Amino acid sequence: VMGALETMPGVLLALGFPQVDIPWFMGKGGSWGSTGVGLAVCYVYWYTCMHILFYVAGGVMVLCSRVFAPGLPSNRVTRGAVLQHVLQAERAFPLLNLVGVFAEQMRIRGHSAVCSSVEECGGWPRSITLSIVWFLLAELFTYVNHVVLLHGLELPKRLIRHDIHHALKHESEMTFFSGYLFSGLDGLLQSVPIVYAQLLCPAPKAVVGFYSTATAVWTMYIHGGAPLGVWPFMGPEYHRLHHIFPDYNFGFWLVTWDWLFGTLKRPAAVAAASQPDQEANAQARKHE
Repeated sequence: VMGALETMPGVLLALGFPQVDIPWFMGKGGSWGSTGVGLAVCYVYWYTCMHILFYVAGGVMVLCSRVFAPGLPSNRVTRGAVLQHVLQAERAFPLLNLVGVFAEQMRIRGHSAVCSSVEECGGWPRSITLSIVWFLLAELFTYVNHVVLLHGLELPKRLIRHDIHHALKHESEMTFFSGYLFSGLDGLLQSVPIVYAQLLCPAPKAVVGFYSTATAVWTMYIHGGAPLGVWPFMGPEYHRLHHIFPDYNFGFWLVTWDWLFGTLKRPAAVAAASQPDQEANAQARKHE
């Protein structure tokens, strides 16, 4: 939840930098040199946070799935395949990391609509309302971005290489780490809807920070986790269908926008439609 703007001054002080020079190192010095150093400080901060979250959250999910849900298909993926997912994620992180840097720089320069506190947003009732609006806007931007940029237009698809992520079609191929199996440009563009929302709608900084962190974890869960089965969340059972039927289930957290725009494919409906084929195959095997 804490960004570089709140965290790095303390780190720089602990490293022995004079208090008077901290604003310069954070990019507030009013010169090109200060801006460049501030960008570098933000980049290192977000790059470090991203790796801690990726490996700690991913490791915890793998451990929990093996203890509490050993039958999950993601537990049967080979170590070699998991390593390939991790390596592709590492190739994507340098570009993906720019989203956090850009959002931080907007706050430093006063271009972000994000409030520093609940009081700045107008108190608790208004902050709660704004947070809900902000969340729905971020979800809408994510949906539109996914439909148009990653699946709709041919030229962006070729440049972004979203097909790298969709190379995994079935749950038996996916792991928690494959949530980040994409090209750097793909990861960057999948994340910018969070920045759009920060430009347009005020919400407490803690809410935006929590959403961003939870989104990073949710990305991993919906690729390797057990079915959630809680409406209206777009759990793993919905997102895996998107990998099989790429024209459906574009949402991220919620099924809301898919339901409104007619692109929702429900797991129960798919299972019911495939049941006759499964029964026919079972009968055929009996007679072999």
